[in-house]
Amino acid sequence: MTTSEDVAEMDRPSVLHTITYLKDYASGVNEPPVMQTGKGVRIQEASGRAFFLVMRESEIDEMASIARAAVDDIAQTIEH
Repeated sequence: MTTSEDVAEMDRPSVLHTITYLKDYASGVNEPPVMQTGKGVRIQEASGRAFFLVMRESEIDEMASIARAAVDDIAQTIEH
């Protein structure tokens, strides 16, 4: 079974988070955030720390557009 520590180790070299202080993240001072659960606008890290996900309407529209494009790409791949 993959632990949150395993996920953090896989995450550090390959993913850049906008909520992370880069110097501490890169040096290993702070662990990468490993989101474990979410419901509505509330998300919770594996460490137990909880956050409210807040986005502007324009950000939501942009994310939806990106998600639709990704789904279209996957559908194209499956069809061929």
